Amino acid sequence: MTNGKLYVAAEMRYPADFLITLVSEILEPMGLVYNIDMVILQEQLIHGVRGEVTPLLGKKIPGSEDLSWLGSQVRLNGNFVWKISE
Repeated sequence: MTNGKLYVAAEMRYPADFLITLVSEILEPMGLVYNIDMVILQEQLIHGVRGEVTPLLGKKIPGSEDLSWLGSQVRLNGNFVWKISE
């Protein structure tokens, strides 16, 4: 059960050092569990080399496939995430 809110933070860096530190030093010590209460996903590029479109188009963002609480999809106009209602 959640409080019905979904918070998104972004870091333009790989690996996402700040987010990884946030998880390990703040969220997990508070009792939150990775993949149950939170997840870090990597943005999926839509247009690659020579303008080729990603084979992930229309699919879930990698790392979110097995999360029952989070919906996601790679679309032509971006990467989208949403909280799935319980």
